[in-house]
This record gives sequence, structure tokens and C-alpha cells, in this order.
Amino acid sequence: MTSAYKKIPALLLASLLLASSLAGCGGGSQSDTDNGTGTAEVTTGNHYLSTIHIDIGTEPEAPETDAPQDDESGARLPLTLDAGAEYIDKFTFICDFQIYGLKPHGMLSAGQKTDAVITGRGGSFSVTSENAALYSAEYGGELTVSDFVQRKKPEYLLLSLGAQDAAVSPDAPPSDFRQKYVDLIKSVKESSPDTTVICMSVLPGSMSSGVSIYDAERYNTLILSAAEETGTYYLDIASAFAASDGYLRADCDGGSSRLSTTGLKKLLDLMRTHCAEPQEPDPPPETE
Repeated sequence: MTSAYKKIPALLLASLLLASSLAGCGGGSQSDTDNGTGTAEVTTGNHYLSTIHIDIGTEPEAPETDAPQDDESGARLPLTLDAGAEYIDKFTFICDFQIYGLKPHGMLSAGQKTDAVITGRGGSFSVTSENAALYSAEYGGELTVSDFVQRKKPEYLLLSLGAQDAAVSPDAPPSDFRQKYVDLIKSVKESSPDTTVICMSVLPGSMSSGVSIYDAERYNTLILSAAEETGTYYLDIASAFAASDGYLRADCDGGSSRLSTTGLKKLLDLMRTHCAEPQEPDPPPETE
């Protein structure tokens, strides 16, 4: 602990030093100690002033927090070698409106007829909605996430969720957002244990969405935390899609928290180079 003199208010310390000095003139001895109990002791040999106890407090302890340390998170997908288009073909996407454009824009190998992109009726899906359901013509209409995954059995599942919740409640995530996200992931893993789940961050804040940079970060902190708790992966697109001012890059902004075709292409490239299936580098060519 630091010296007690650093803890005592200046005026009080000056008084003590004066008293100690006077005592010193009388031939007494003087000392100051920090006894580790939050008090300072100033002792002199003068019979008028022996030991004074001063409450100086102790160093405040750092508050405990459950917030994940982003840079140290094992859930965050690191940069890898390019896994190629074949890796993307293994994915099913459960999404809100952020990346639903993958289907109408024909960004996947099956084009606009792909059955790999699914959302709720009306083109969006909310994590916290009491009646949250996916809509699949392939499976006869509305069904729960767990029912869909149990039937589909995807090899890889990308969850692109949270933007709908942020649009409804931009100032603060709903109190049950994280827990419902955790429950959703657990239901997926129970319904299809062999499916590799990747949780995607929400996009950076943007003028078109009305979601601030700070609020987007708050949602992403909760999504990362949910991924860590459930042992799933986290794909950080917020950092990759942010401009120098922190907002969503203009060329990636399709309006209202939707990615443009440029943004969708960048997303697929990001997935290929941050994959949950690290690629081994090609062996060096044999030499004669």
C-alpha cells in the first residue's frame, strides 16, 4: 500500500507535521506507519502527542463484472485461410432483416431459389417476441426454431439476430434479451447436436436504422456473452463493417439495418476467412 502521507488531506497532514516537528525539538522521535487497517499512525516521543490514528481508507477494489473481454474471448472466430465457396454452401441462415437479402439478391449458389435462408413471416424475426416463429414454405408454414433445425439438420447454422430487437428497443436491450438468446441456442443444440452454431453480431449503428454505435455495442456484448455461455462461435461483423467514424460503412448500408449487395458479398468473404473449420495451408511443392 502507498505511504500514509499520500492518503491524508493536505491541511491535516501539515498540522501533523508541525506537531511532529515541535516534538522533535524536544528530543522526541517520530514515525509514520500504515498499519494495513485503513488508518495511519503518526507517533512522536513528545508526552503531549503520542500516537494519532487517522482513517485514511483503503484502495477501492475493482468492481466485479460479467462483461466478456472481447479480445480474449474463445468464442470469437479468428482470421483463417479462405475456406472457399464450398464452406458457404454448408450453411443455413436464420436471420432477421439484416442479411435476408442473401435470398432475393441470389447471393448463394442456389440463387433466389435457395432454401438456406429463413426468417419470420414478414421478413424478420425477434429474439424476445413471445410468438417468435420462422416461416418456411418447404416445411408447411410457421414453425419454431427448434422444429426447423430438427428437420433441416444443417451442418452449419449462422444466427443473424438482434437487429429487430434493436429497432424496437434501440435505447436499451430488453432485460430478457440475453437469456432468450441463450435459450434459443440451447434449443438448436438439443434439436440438432451435430450442427455448428455461429452467432453473428448486429451491424454497427447507422443513421438509416436509428440505432446508435453505443447501443449496437451493447447488443453485441450480450450476443458474445450468450455465445460464450453456450460454447458456440461469434462472428464479429460490426468491426469489419464500421467506417472511421464508427457507423456502418455507406457502401454496405442498404437502409434500415439491411446490408447492401456490396455488404452481403463482404459478409460472405468474411465468413470464408473467419471459419469454424480452419483450413490447413497447402503443402509446399515437392522438389526433385
